[in-house]
Amino acid sequence: MRLASYMRQERSIIASDGDTITQRWKWGRRLLLDDTAVTSNGNLKHGIIQRLLDKAKAEGYKLSEREIQRRLKCARTYQTEAEIRQALADFKTWWDLSTANFPPVETDESGEPYDPRWHDERIRDSDRRIRRATLEILRRAENMFPGLDEFCTLGDYEKLLAERRELNARRVQEDAAAAIELEQMLTAVSGDRSATIGDALEALESEFDEDDEESPES
Repeated sequence: MRLASYMRQERSIIASDGDTITQRWKWGRRLLLDDTAVTSNGNLKHGIIQRLLDKAKAEGYKLSEREIQRRLKCARTYQTEAEIRQALADFKTWWDLSTANFPPVETDESGEPYDPRWHDERIRDSDRRIRRATLEILRRAENMFPGLDEFCTLGDYEKLLAERRELNARRVQEDAAAAIELEQMLTAVSGDRSATIGDALEALESEFDEDDEESPES
């Protein structure tokens, strides 16, 4: 997380004599798109707010957790530049907009969600996401197959996966057979789950003996 970028925007907000709504909105959009600060479902990661507050305090800016949450809500509600322009038309100050709790707006204009990052920042962030994705693939493979690493061939990985699938298929069959046997034992003891396996097997043997006794002689 590049705290300096947020502090530069904070300076712009403080220095602005007029429209601070747009400045605060851009700040929130940057934070929402910062995957080092936000989880995949859009929530701030643990400790991010405190890092922002500590940095702001160190540089002499008055920033509160409540204000950060307001900027995030603004950024979530108004995703495009057309939407924030409409909000500006309806509300003249940041206080008015936040007091109204950032109501949704309707606009005839369409557009892509606003991304305040510079081109090189987007490339850097994209590269970082790709690296994280490849590391996640490797971690998942290593967890599935201890001993597997990045130097193993894809053929080795394919063979291990085929063996795992075959083993899982056998386990499914064994589980199905075990379920049938369990049902037979429960039936033999009239559904008494406090009975032991030995009790159930004995009851089954008694049933078999009775069946043999009742069968006609050949």
